[in-house]
Amino acid sequence: MNDSLEILTRMISPNAGLFSQELAKHFLAIEFTEKEKRRYLRLAAKCDDGKLTASERIELEHLVVLNNLLSLLKLKAKKTLHDQSHAA
Repeated sequence: MNDSLEILTRMISPNAGLFSQELAKHFLAIEFTEKEKRRYLRLAAKCDDGKLTASERIELEHLVVLNNLLSLLKLKAKKTLHDQSHAA
């Protein structure tokens, strides 16, 4: 795990505390656009081929960090909704 992901995991603490139900549903609805998904795939392929420019590498790294952040938020959102549905 890289430093950014470790920091994000600690800050969000997916297994501790819960979001409101409304906020949890909001986070679960957030998605990258199709254009962003295609861009990520193109950059990842260029990375695999060793052909990324310096600016493309930075862009790819940002997309990965954002995806990690969104994944952590969604994990906590799912836990929130699961726990709330079992508490009722």
